[in-house]
This record gives sequence, structure tokens and C-alpha cells, in this order.
Amino acid sequence: MRLTASARGTLPRLCAGFDFNLFKLSALHSIRFNIGLIAALAALFALGTLIPQQTDAPEKVALLLNAHPAWARSFERLGLFHLYRAPLVIGLLALLAINITVCRLWTHLKNFKSGKGLRLSREKWGSLLNHIGLVVALAGALIKGIWGFEEFLMLQPGQDKPLRRFPTSTISLMDFNVEFYPDGKTPRQFESDLQATLKGQTKRQKIRVNEPLSLPALPLAPLRFYQAGWGATGMFKNAGLQIGSQKIPLKMDEPAPIPKTSFKVTAKKMFPDFTVELGRPATKTMEWNTPALCVIFKHAGFQSRPIWLLLNHPGAAFEELPDGTARTMGPPPFQVASIEPIFFSGIQAAYDPGFPVLIGGIFLTLAGLGLYLSAKWRTL
Repeated sequence: MRLTASARGTLPRLCAGFDFNLFKLSALHSIRFNIGLIAALAALFALGTLIPQQTDAPEKVALLLNAHPAWARSFERLGLFHLYRAPLVIGLLALLAINITVCRLWTHLKNFKSGKGLRLSREKWGSLLNHIGLVVALAGALIKGIWGFEEFLMLQPGQDKPLRRFPTSTISLMDFNVEFYPDGKTPRQFESDLQATLKGQTKRQKIRVNEPLSLPALPLAPLRFYQAGWGATGMFKNAGLQIGSQKIPLKMDEPAPIPKTSFKVTAKKMFPDFTVELGRPATKTMEWNTPALCVIFKHAGFQSRPIWLLLNHPGAAFEELPDGTARTMGPPPFQVASIEPIFFSGIQAAYDPGFPVLIGGIFLTLAGLGLYLSAKWRTL
């Protein structure tokens, strides 16, 4: 079909027939609305730094849920433990992108209507490119929020787990090593020997902080595995109980006879960072700060109450009462000599398909800033 001369025209003529008054949504092209969106996003991101996030610190989220179940469950229902991927944040980012687009393109659409086209000065081109770059960068953030994902895995050496997003995948921790400074508490270095299998591709690599394993099994961006943390599992390979000059080796939940007596001692639990919270024995964190061992003595059908012994404080002991609360004891005639814990490695899997788009937006923003500054150079 051939167009008549009256039907043919350029973009300015098409724009001339558009009623711009219909598009005047005061909120969308309001600078105040733009500032409000930025302030709301800044407040939410600040809240995300105060509340532990499931993707970054799942062990802290678990501890919070156990210590304060009432209001922590409310946080969970509101999605505050997944704040950066919450629909509210994604919606605000989308509104911000629309707002910037409408605010900046409004004038240029009016130029099309008047037939001026895009005959802009270098300064205005710089401003336009700058704002287009911001919109593209926001689009990258939205792509990550909608199609990207992050997942935190806690693996013990020799353990395999799949990713929730890809049930057929296999993430295997072949080995895990921690090197401590002389104080025995502060880690000097920790590394995981990790093997990842996804969609027929397998890669094995030792990963450390800032040295991830990259698996190019997904489109747009690789799937990366980061060394995100480590901690003690609450289990141990072996421990030692010192009674006088005798050191009794202990295995978890295995009664060990005390030489020259009819007593037996059993190690029931271990906390890596012992504390008494709300009157009950607990672990403050999963870090190896204040390790404590819970032991029970048995003799001729008699069983003692659980006794908590602190590895680094030999004179301190706590008796666990039947209701689960703890009370301090006098210095006992025995102490924990050693604990060899079983550590876990915290692996963060991350897929960010919006990253290339985000980088493109950053380059556009920098190009626009360069044009703008070059136009203003003589007046600076």
C-alpha cells in the first residue's frame, strides 16, 4: 500500500499531532517526585545495611530469628531480609527510570513538535547523554533484580548441595582450610577447594576472598561463586577433657570412661561463641571466639546436669538446669583441654545479567559528563 503525500511525514510532523496535555502526569515529570524517589530508595538501602540480609549473612538472620522470634518473623513477612530484591525496591527503581526519562525527554519531544528536532548544543547533548546513561544503569539494576539471583550455601568439606534455582546443579566443597594468627581467633586466610557443575559444564578452583570461581554456563554473564565467610558448625571432630594429670579424649555423643573410676563422660554439644542470652546458653555468632563444650557425667544410673566448660576460660563453668536456663558454678576440678571443630565454608553464588547493561549506562553517563564539562570548560 502506498502512502499519500499527506500521510507521509517526518517525526516532527507525527509529534505535532500528539496532544502533550494528555501526557502531563504531574508526578512523573516532577523534580520533587524524583527527589522523593531517591530519598525513599536511600532510606531502604540504609535499612538494608542495618538489617542482616539472607543472601549476605544467612547465619545472622538465623540467629536473629532464634533470639527474637516475634519481631524477626514480622521482618521476614515484610521481606526485610531480602530488601534489595523486594518488589517495593524494584518498583521504585522502575518509577525512578520513568521519572528521569519523562523529565529529560519532555523538552526534546516538544522540540520535535515545533520542528526543531535535536539541534542541541554540546552542553545539552551532554546533559541528555548523562540522563540516558542513568536510565540505562537503572535498567541494569532492574534486570538484576528480576532475572538475577544470589544464593548462600553453607558447606562442610566433602559435602554437595544443589542451587535452589538449578536443582540439577552440584556444588561440592572438596576441602576447606583456615589459617589463624597466633591468638587463635583471628583468621589470617581461609580458602575453599570448590567444584561447580551446571548445564554440563564443570569447573574446580580454590577460591578466596575476591578470587571467585566463574562458570560461563548462563547467558549474558557468568555464574560466580565467592568465598563469603566461614564458621564453626556446632560439631567437632574430637575434644579433650583435662582431669588432674589425665587427658580424656572425647568424641561427640560417645561416652568415654574416666580411668580408675566407674564414671563416664559424654560431650553433647559445642558452641563456637558461648554466651548466656535470656538466661539460656547460646552462641553469639558462628565465629570461633569463645568456644565452649557441654559435658554430662554418668555413674551407676546417675546422670549429672549438663555442664558448659569454656575452652579459653578454665575457671568458668555453667550448669544447665532442667528448664534450660544456666547458672554459674564454682571452678570445677576439670576443664576443656582442646576442641577440634568442624568448620563450614560460606559460599555465595551470584548471577547478574544486568551487569553489562549497568556498565554501558555508566559509560554513557561518563560520556555525557565529559561533553557537558567540555562545553562549560571556558566558564569554569
